[in-house]
Amino acid sequence: MIFGWLQVGKTIDVSRDEIPNWLQYHPHVVNFNGGVQGYTNNNMIYVAADQLILGNENFGVRGAGTFPCFKSSSQLTDPGRSMRCWRLPNWFYPSFDSSGQPQRTPLTYHKKQESWETHNDHVILKTTSPGQEFVFDTEEYPEAIEWLKSLFEDCC
Repeated sequence: MIFGWLQVGKTIDVSRDEIPNWLQYHPHVVNFNGGVQGYTNNNMIYVAADQLILGNENFGVRGAGTFPCFKSSSQLTDPGRSMRCWRLPNWFYPSFDSSGQPQRTPLTYHKKQESWETHNDHVILKTTSPGQEFVFDTEEYPEAIEWLKSLFEDCC
C-alpha cells in the first residue's frame, strides 16, 4: 500500500550540518546528541521539497504528504499473496543482462534478478523489507511519472 510520498528537497547530515531549531527534537538529532549506538554514521534527515515536481511537471501538491483515501491502484501487494509480494507495472522491471546485472537501477535493495517475476501484463517483486525507505529514480524510468499522476487523481 502506498500511504504517501516524499520528494527530497534538502538533506541534513546530523553529524556535520547545523541543525535548525525546528529539528532539535527530531529522534535522529536527540539520539545522536545522546550518543545512542547506531546514530553516529550515515545519520541523515531528509527534508521535503516545497512542491512535488517530477520531470518538468508540478503535481500541484506539497513535496511530502499522505493520500487521504484508499484506491486499489495504490495497493502494491499482489492479491492473495504476502505483503512482500508486490504486483507492479511491467516497466518497473530493470531488465538484466546475461551475467545477472540490472540494465537500469532497480528499486533500492532489489538488484538480484531472482527478486523479480515477469508476467505478460505485470511484474511481481519479492520485496526485501517493508519498503518505507525505497528509492526510485524517475529519470531512468520516465514511465513512472504518468503512473504516479494516476495515484493522485480523484484522491488529492
